[in-house]
Amino acid sequence: PLLLKIVGGVVAITVIAIGVLVATVDPNDYRDEITDLVKEETGRDLEIDSLSLSLFPQIGLNLENTTLSNAEGFSDQPFIQIDKIQLGAAILPLLSQSLEIDTLTLHGLALTLEKNAEGVSNWDDLVKSTDETDAKSDSDETDPSDPLEKLAGLNFGGIDILNATVHWKDQQAGQEINLALQNFTTGAMTFGTFFPIELIANTHIKSPDVTAKVQLSIEAKLEKSGAYALRNLSLKTSTSGAGIPVTSATTELTIPTLDLQLADQKINLASLTLAYDVVGGADFPMQTLQGQLQLTDLTGDLATQAFQAQSLSMNTELTGETLPNGQLSTVLSMQPSLNLSAQTASLKQLSLTAMNLKATGSVEMTQLTTDAQVKAQLKVAETNLRTLMTQLKIALPQMADSKTLTKFAADIALQFSAKQEKLTLSKLAITLDESQLTGNASVSHFNAPNIRYSLALNKIDLNRYLPPKKETAETTSEKGDADLEIKLPVELLRSLTVNGTVKVGDLTIDKLHPKNLLLTVKGSQGKLTASPIRADIFATRINAQAGVDVRGKTQKFTVKFDTKKLPVGEVLQAVADMDTLSGTGTVNVNIRTAGTKVSHFKQNLNGTASVNLENGAVKGINLAQSIREAQAKLSGKPVPKTNEPLQTDFSTLIAQVSIKQGVVTTKKLSALAPYMRINGSGTVNLPKETLKYLVKAKIVGSDKGQGGQSLSELSGLTIPVKLTGKYTDPSISLDLNSLLESKAKAELEKKKDEVVQDLQKDLQKQLKGSLFKGFGF
Repeated sequence: PLLLKIVGGVVAITVIAIGVLVATVDPNDYRDEITDLVKEETGRDLEIDSLSLSLFPQIGLNLENTTLSNAEGFSDQPFIQIDKIQLGAAILPLLSQSLEIDTLTLHGLALTLEKNAEGVSNWDDLVKSTDETDAKSDSDETDPSDPLEKLAGLNFGGIDILNATVHWKDQQAGQEINLALQNFTTGAMTFGTFFPIELIANTHIKSPDVTAKVQLSIEAKLEKSGAYALRNLSLKTSTSGAGIPVTSATTELTIPTLDLQLADQKINLASLTLAYDVVGGADFPMQTLQGQLQLTDLTGDLATQAFQAQSLSMNTELTGETLPNGQLSTVLSMQPSLNLSAQTASLKQLSLTAMNLKATGSVEMTQLTTDAQVKAQLKVAETNLRTLMTQLKIALPQMADSKTLTKFAADIALQFSAKQEKLTLSKLAITLDESQLTGNASVSHFNAPNIRYSLALNKIDLNRYLPPKKETAETTSEKGDADLEIKLPVELLRSLTVNGTVKVGDLTIDKLHPKNLLLTVKGSQGKLTASPIRADIFATRINAQAGVDVRGKTQKFTVKFDTKKLPVGEVLQAVADMDTLSGTGTVNVNIRTAGTKVSHFKQNLNGTASVNLENGAVKGINLAQSIREAQAKLSGKPVPKTNEPLQTDFSTLIAQVSIKQGVVTTKKLSALAPYMRINGSGTVNLPKETLKYLVKAKIVGSDKGQGGQSLSELSGLTIPVKLTGKYTDPSISLDLNSLLESKAKAELEKKKDEVVQDLQKDLQKQLKGSLFKGFGF
């Protein structure tokens, strides 16, 4: 028909015209105009070795050996250099509103990116203001139609990039990076059809020295609706270099399918697997670290930025000399969720298993970007802590009981507020062997911590956790010469505010066994007081206070002690392993001192102390028997034999002392014995380690003295005992002249001196051997 002939003629004329145009027009004739235009617009030099144009059956552009010079003030390297650029589009499909673009070919790309010390980049001059364009775009009416619908007939042959390099040098940050893109290729791109993408690249960072190799393969699909789909994603990376703490690190990411519904702003990821393989270096604690991370059923809403996964798990195998048997397996799993619009996140069904340890819990977070609030719960199932420490090759201190640390469990609930800088343990329940610790605690204002706690411990035997006692005791010189230094963390104590209480139902430490122990500590700005300190012990209740003050240049200490019906003998035996005094009564102590060493504490010791005891004895010396022996020797009679214990009994003993700058002054010392009345006075100088003391024993008129033997012949006489010199080696003297005044005879004078010397030696031996034992004398 005529119409077909006309159309055929038009097509033939068009083909002939295009052929004539291609045959007669050489685009290289316009290279100078193109380069001049680039020079005028950018100030840079553009060089093109070869420029060719094809018009049929496709419009095509080919450029070879194209170079664009660098910006002024930067290196001599070209800004961009390309060996070959090729791109074309078929003509005939355009008549049916279809767009068929040939493969974009880009070979031999070399791009140099630089930033100088002033922060200016070598592409800043190429970036022009887009304000006018943006204003024009805003004034235009928005086309509500889907732009992808206009490309319904799009067919893109793909991308073919080979041997591309990008060099980045930042003088301001001292950073240099080289990217070598070996190839980046894709298959033909058509709506509704999967096409492959392949990428292989190497990256090298000079400072720090890091080299990475990346291999990516994936299949992608684009729908006309805007939905994306990815499948068979595989991303492998290998990293090495002195800039990382390991010899090498290799990862492989695998995603079978990924749906991106951009129109609905939804994302669905059925599964994700990340395998990792790390080889440790000289400073890395592990020799190897291998494992796999798996994510399943991830769904997300891009509009609300909400994401949730059914499970996230991580299985890791570690090897290294510090691990039990050289290897360790861990399993971590959880159910994560994140909602950035609501600023919330959570980790539910949290579980960690490693060796014989299993922990479970959950974490909830709110106000992520404003004031992060965290609530967490953690439970540690019962485990053998000693076995765990042994497996981890953690050396435990020697303990008296090897069965300790065999049972450990914990149940903790905590809250954290970033803005308030507050961490709260609202629930604390810890089991250690037969002990259970419960309570709550909090700390806020981390720079100046405000600590509060209320803790309760049912019972604990600390002797089980302490090293076994050694048979050999410390020597006197080791104890006496020691000037230990006790320096407190002054700056920390000055910044602390503390208000807390600890209760212990049943405590055992050394020979002490207090019950119903209560310790309350309060204080701030460097002054802390423990009050009350209360415990039921030795069949009585002890009340005490203690304080520390580091607000000034010198750290200060105070101690107050007040108790009634205290069995002093039991206390001395339990605390100091001393059996020198017995009796029950009231003990009051109110002392203060200052310094950092024991010598300082002695020199700065001030305060008062008093003791009021009944029905006791001073052990280590039997004053009555010594007097009887002296009397017998002076009278020429046989020394009386006795089975009495080596002690001086008393019905009451009262002692009151005041302490000033380390000098202890006796205000009152009196004792009532069955046969005598004892009074004493004097001082003990702790800094100088000297004493000057006088004890007077007055014989009273009783039928029988201690031991049932009479001292009636000496009734009314007073015997003075003097103690002077170093209290580490006191000099003891005894004046018996009063015993001889009524019986003095010339022939007994020489004998008297011998008896006095013998008695002084005997008393000195008794005092040093028993009474002063344990005090460093």
